Amino acid sequence: MAITAMHAGRGRLDASQDDLGCGWAWPAIHRVRPRVPLACPECGHGVHPKVSSGGLRFFAHDAGAPNCALAQESMEHHLLKLELAQAVRAGGWFAELEVRAPDGAWRADVMASSPDGGRRMAWEAQLSPITPDEIGERTARFAADGVRVCWVGVHSRPWLGTVPSVMAAAPGSEGAPWKVVGGLARFDVPNWLPANAALRDFVAWVLAGRVVGHRFARPQRLDGRILWPAAWTAPRYVEDAAEWERLQRQLDGRRVQAVERQLRPGTGWRGTAESPRHLLRDPHRVMVRSWRLSVPSDDRRRMREAAAEWVRVHHGTQPYFGHEDFDPRWAGGIPLCAGHADGPVVALLRPKPALLDWERLDGVVVLAATEPDREKLAATAPRGARVIGLPAPR
Repeated sequence: MAITAMHAGRGRLDASQDDLGCGWAWPAIHRVRPRVPLACPECGHGVHPKVSSGGLRFFAHDAGAPNCALAQESMEHHLLKLELAQAVRAGGWFAELEVRAPDGAWRADVMASSPDGGRRMAWEAQLSPITPDEIGERTARFAADGVRVCWVGVHSRPWLGTVPSVMAAAPGSEGAPWKVVGGLARFDVPNWLPANAALRDFVAWVLAGRVVGHRFARPQRLDGRILWPAAWTAPRYVEDAAEWERLQRQLDGRRVQAVERQLRPGTGWRGTAESPRHLLRDPHRVMVRSWRLSVPSDDRRRMREAAAEWVRVHHGTQPYFGHEDFDPRWAGGIPLCAGHADGPVVALLRPKPALLDWERLDGVVVLAATEPDREKLAATAPRGARVIGLPAPR
């Protein structure tokens, strides 16, 4: 079965669209006499419109059809292609089904095109067996024409993770969504963990750049069955994983004393509960200290002076800093209290964007020390949140 067909006058017809993608209604071609002449876009053989018992529209090959790839597709393949096309359209992109390259180098199940027409991405429903080498070659042919691709399978296959891919699961009941059950990951110190999502959400995230392909330093067992050499994840998880890897190298046992000298704020930590060996058991605290120490001490001092002045001007009171407050809600930033040490937190100085949960701030103003920090924070800030840039240290 095919979802598209060719007409001599109307061009390509798409059964997944109400107007068939050409301003023509389905009743104009379905069960009409004389029959509308239509052809398969893959093999050129005649096709005719049909509707399945479940109400799905498609084009079936006429008798005597050649060995055509579209004619051999299963109903599950058909349904997955429709789901991918609908997901692309829901994500604000254009979707065309069963699109061939001009030179025949590839055929995309669903070709997504950005609204400005400058980007293309193929979404491939890969249900039949294929070797990693074969799927790698097909991916390379897309790349040669500047087309990104994501392969979507429904079974554990050896090619998963060797090319941009995910494993999906069909709805278990009527009305339930398709889901991504493999190939989507999140980083929770110190491990990469599987992350499931509705397939439509995943497609929208990829098209919007909210999740990206990431190759692991070591293959990860994300779904309990196969090792994934690469997967899709949010950019902030890539940053967190890189930071954690750096900290692990930094906290190697052979360098504990040197790290202690680097991390201690003044007096030695050796033998105390705050030693780097202890910090390994508290990864959030490690990330917070590393984030704060990423700014030179003179700049940290000027940054805090600028933040204190902001509180004085806008709240007319003396600010107090929560110097050692490692509460996760502050995301590595330093909370500023108004009036006294136990006063209300009115501002948060330089939180780490990748750790920040805006919902937990409850109206607290965020003070960014640098323009890059301010841009990162503003990009993720919800409507109504306040992000203010402090004067740069001189």
